[in-house]
Amino acid sequence: MVEPILYASFGFLVATLLWLLFLPAFWRRAVRLTRRRLIDRLPVSAADIIASQDRLRAEHAMAMRAVERRAEQAAAAIAQERVEAGRARATELGHLAEVGELKARIVALEAEAARLTAALERAGAESRAAAAALDLARSAHGSATTDRDAALQASDAARRATEQARIEATAREAEIITLRAQIATIKERVARPAATGEAAPADAAVQTESLSDLRRRLDEVAEAVSRVEAAPGEDAASRPRTGADRVRLVSSQPERAGA
Repeated sequence: MVEPILYASFGFLVATLLWLLFLPAFWRRAVRLTRRRLIDRLPVSAADIIASQDRLRAEHAMAMRAVERRAEQAAAAIAQERVEAGRARATELGHLAEVGELKARIVALEAEAARLTAALERAGAESRAAAAALDLARSAHGSATTDRDAALQASDAARRATEQARIEATAREAEIITLRAQIATIKERVARPAATGEAAPADAAVQTESLSDLRRRLDEVAEAVSRVEAAPGEDAASRPRTGADRVRLVSSQPERAGA
């Protein structure tokens, strides 16, 4: 137990002795190196001092120039940034103006859209009204077409009736002419004995009666002609004088002559 402590103490003392032996050599070397470094760093003559000052001035000037260049570059960068900021501001103002114009255009377009919507609604209402009017017009046109067809049919029927009436009137006029000729013949036969002073024949009464029958027949034919010529849709008062009227006049003249 004591021996290890003794060995350790002996080793420590030996090491301390060796350190004390080599310490002056280490110290001298450290002093020598330190002195050499100091001599190398510090000038030992006036020329070295002047050169050192010149070197320091040059280093300082180079540092100042570098600082000035950095300052110039920073100033140029700042000026460029200001220019860019001015351009950006101008661009922003232009964009703001464009935004204002776009907003005004949007408002105008909205107003135009509202106007067009109202016009479209009015046009839709007008188109619906026009469609309804067109439907009414179509129905009225259909009714008018039906009425026109009916009127055309009635006109055709009236025209056929008129043609038939004209044919009948022509036949009646021919019959009237024949009756007039017979009446004239009978009148001559009746009037011949009276003009010569001769005695009337035995059949004078019969002829007079025949004459009366013929006159009556003539009146009936004239009345039939008048009825035939009074076609539908015609004004009897505005129609010109027909053969029946002429027959009545002619038939009345023999009566006045006989009277």
